[in-house]
Amino acid sequence: MRKFSEAGIKISLPMEFGVSDDRKTVYQLLSWIEGKEALEVLETLPEDKQYAYGKKAAAMLKEMENVDRAPASNTWCLTYKKKIEAYVKAYQNCSVSFEESDRLISYLRENVSRIGERPTSLMHEDFQTDNMMISPNGELYAVDFQMCGHIDPYLAMMSVGYTARSSVAFAMGQMDGYFGNEVPGSYWKLVAFYELAQVFHAYPVGIGLGGDEADEVRHIFDGVAERLDFDKASIPDWYADNRARFKGDACHGFVQDR
Repeated sequence: MRKFSEAGIKISLPMEFGVSDDRKTVYQLLSWIEGKEALEVLETLPEDKQYAYGKKAAAMLKEMENVDRAPASNTWCLTYKKKIEAYVKAYQNCSVSFEESDRLISYLRENVSRIGERPTSLMHEDFQTDNMMISPNGELYAVDFQMCGHIDPYLAMMSVGYTARSSVAFAMGQMDGYFGNEVPGSYWKLVAFYELAQVFHAYPVGIGLGGDEADEVRHIFDGVAERLDFDKASIPDWYADNRARFKGDACHGFVQDR
């Protein structure tokens, strides 16, 4: 957080971090951000302004990428391979399993090397609108850095799929701001792979929480096995169905920050 704030990225400023209560408690003090959760604010805005905020989010991610960046290498692939094994172990220790999990686990293990050489950067790992704030003067801030680390920037962009559930316009703005006019097919392939791995991570967490969270994750893998194909760019419906609507002169109002 200090590195991000020193780079001028809009976040809660880290003021102090330490231990107390005879070293039994860890605390952090952050500056207060006046405003509301972006997820809540976006619901009240027209699509063009949602789109503009998505472009601001993309610009923020690109700023994060430049703070502490390592060039492309196979280091990330080896790191993520270890993450997958940790996710699988946690799932196998879970009290509730699902059909075809063995096939999905085999798919992850057999295809992880195809991540290839990727750059890594210090990134916010849960970069979606419920971890952003919008101030009274319209500035966008990133908050909640519990999940933060040196990762493939495409993994940080993966959260745009979750954001699209509540604001397709914001998600489209983030995609356009990050990639410009053309999203490489390699992005969709990697994101589909990361999403599969990450739901193995989310499944035991949701089951452990119980209640509605457990009910939701029980269906998280529905239909996944039938869609497995690493060689295909798995463009999600929310993007494919709205790309033309947010492109070119026909939507000139969507491509400007206001």
